[in-house]
Amino acid sequence: MHDNQPEQVSTDATGDKSQSMKPSAEIKETAILFNISRSYNPQGDAQSLYEATHEAWVLGSNRVKAELAIAVYHDTVQEVYQIDSWYPLPQDPRRMGFNGKLAETALRDQYRGKALTFWKDTRSRHPVHYINIQFWNPGRAARDPGSQPDYS
Repeated sequence: MHDNQPEQVSTDATGDKSQSMKPSAEIKETAILFNISRSYNPQGDAQSLYEATHEAWVLGSNRVKAELAIAVYHDTVQEVYQIDSWYPLPQDPRRMGFNGKLAETALRDQYRGKALTFWKDTRSRHPVHYINIQFWNPGRAARDPGSQPDYS
C-alpha cells in the first residue's frame, strides 16, 4: 500500500467532529472524494483506512484524470492518497479499485482533518465526488464544438 503510516484524524465516540470547529478544505488538485462513512471504523488502523478507500467503487472513465484519492468520513478528510493505477475488481468488473500510496506530506497536511462543507451541501446518495475534473460529453461536442476540453 504505502511506505509511511498516517496519523489517524481523531473523532469522538460517534465518529464525528463538530463542523464549526474545523477549518474548511478547498481542494485545488484533480481528485476523487470517497465517502467511507459506511465502511470505515474510526478506531481502525492505517491499513483499514486504505482498505475502506481504495476499492469497490462504480466509476466512470474520467477517474483516470484524478491525481488524488481523498478518504472522507462524516464530511471530514481522513487521508489523501496519490493514485498510481486503476484496476477492475475480478468479482465485479463494473467496480474499480486503485493502487496508491500516501500523498506527499504537504498535501496531506493541507487537507487532513479539514471539513468539506460543500460535500455536505451537494452530495446525493452517491459516495463518490469528482473534484476539478472536466467531463466531456461527446453528444454536446457534436452540437457545440467549443465545448471540447483543451488538453494541451
